[in-house]
Amino acid sequence: MYYLYYELGLFTKSKTESITKCKKCGSELHDSERLKRHQKIAHDKKNEKCRICGNEFPDREELRKHKKKCK
Repeated sequence: MYYLYYELGLFTKSKTESITKCKKCGSELHDSERLKRHQKIAHDKKNEKCRICGNEFPDREELRKHKKKCK
C-alpha cells in the first residue's frame, strides 16, 4: 500500500523510511503527524455537519474544505 501512495505522490520522503500503522484500522502512514490527522478524520467523533448533503466531519476545517466541493 505504501508504494502505491508513494507512486501517486502522497508521500514525499524516501521509500526506506519507516511507516506508522494505525492501531484501529491498520492504515499505513508515513509519519506521526499524518497518523494523528488520519485518526482524527477516520476515527474521532464527527461534530460538524454539512447543511447541504448531511456528511459529518471531525472539525470545522474539514467541513470548510468539503463545502468548496459540495453544491
